[in-house]
Amino acid sequence: MQTQFDPPRRRGIIFQLVLSVVLAAAGGLAFLQASQAGSGPEFLITMVISLALLLPSPVLLYRTYSLVRGFYRLDRDQLQIKWGLRDEVIPLPDIEWICMASDLPYPLPLPLPNWPGSLRGKRHVPELGEVEFMASERQELLLIATPQVVFAISPADPQGFIRSFRKLSELGSLASHSGYSLQPSAALMEIWSSTVGRRILAAGLALELVLLIWVGLTIAANPSFAMGFTAAGRPTESGPSERLLLLPILNGVFDVVNIISGLYFYRRTGQALTTYILWGMTILTPALMLAAMFFMTRAALP
Repeated sequence: MQTQFDPPRRRGIIFQLVLSVVLAAAGGLAFLQASQAGSGPEFLITMVISLALLLPSPVLLYRTYSLVRGFYRLDRDQLQIKWGLRDEVIPLPDIEWICMASDLPYPLPLPLPNWPGSLRGKRHVPELGEVEFMASERQELLLIATPQVVFAISPADPQGFIRSFRKLSELGSLASHSGYSLQPSAALMEIWSSTVGRRILAAGLALELVLLIWVGLTIAANPSFAMGFTAAGRPTESGPSERLLLLPILNGVFDVVNIISGLYFYRRTGQALTTYILWGMTILTPALMLAAMFFMTRAALP
């Protein structure tokens, strides 16, 4: 006998997707403005605004993915809590008690930041100890106590969850199971233990630093730089050299996307080859941008 309870999803999915699209669009417009801005404070301000608007989007998209894939599954032997890349399996005999958060004689502090669809994180509560939240809504939170930690979850039908837990507990376990706890960082640590993975990331980081240093030296030496070229490779127009900062910034964005994608596929398949290919892009992308810097610098020479 197995029963699955899903968290309330609709409000959180709509809120997070709309917010991520709005922030990404605004950040893209600010990035475009920065690419066309002159030198000085205008470029730096628009670039900072662009990054501030773009950075939350991957977090929102991951939280949306966690909400869509999240569930709480009960059977006679264990409770499984799935939330994004986080996976917790608790043997039913290890559960000490279950109660509604609203039944506590004190308000339950929530993790920060939180928003509709994402109540994720840990808080230390003096009366309870460590509380880990894997929930989508603060209303009708359900607390599950184990010897190590108290889990706060939000099944759409909390009373039905409690009834199912009591019924399954009365039936008793069919077999003895040991629980396990899988953290998102575990995938990173596993693949980081590989020499190949470490070398790929180290090489990508080194090329990013070389690109950043080269761009910095070019900006310091040249207030303007060739931004357009003829078919023969001769410069046709110049612009503020600060625009060259777009190269290491774009490379950094690509690196983050490739690293996260590699971890996702490793977590899904357990195969390192796809991860190595995606992480290899952290070497190829800065290498291409360094080549672009070389040709631009060479073409700009008299």
